[in-house]
Amino acid sequence: MDQAAATLERALHIQPNNPATLHYLGVLRLQQGQYQQAETLAVRSNMRVGSNVALRNRNFQLIQAAQQANASSTSPNAKEDQVAVQKGLEEEAQRLREAEMAATEQAAPDTGDAGNFARAMPEGELQSASVESAPTYDEVEIPRGHWPPPGKCRIWFPDRPPGHQPPPGKCKKLRHRVPLGAYLVHG
Repeated sequence: MDQAAATLERALHIQPNNPATLHYLGVLRLQQGQYQQAETLAVRSNMRVGSNVALRNRNFQLIQAAQQANASSTSPNAKEDQVAVQKGLEEEAQRLREAEMAATEQAAPDTGDAGNFARAMPEGELQSASVESAPTYDEVEIPRGHWPPPGKCRIWFPDRPPGHQPPPGKCKKLRHRVPLGAYLVHG
């Protein structure tokens, strides 16, 4: 269980706003008897879950289980939770491996259009959307003060707050470093 906690903590350092990682770490904390922290992690996961209804429901179940366990001071369904954590760890590890492989193999081509941004897609396709168009669920709004200067680019991570984004740089250098799920923003 300690190894699982260490793995999830590392994954949380890599992607601090990943709702699935937050959820599984919460399940692990519930098993360890840290009920308040389990509930807090489930609430944090719910704030970042987006449209994933299944994860939202699992978070609500985790919150209820943590509150119940806190009231009775017993670990509910310890064996069931152990299986859920193991399955979650396997899924998370597989997803991280796939993301690393895609990041090393993928090179997002430069669109060359100022004012547009492109998102690296898992299939190697390129999705390009104009900033002036109405944003859909798959597009990201970038605050005005965080656009790169003209002629420069910035890699934008939609799951990070604006103040925690990498600095702008040369488009030629950055276009080959766009990881899976991030955007290349042209100034």
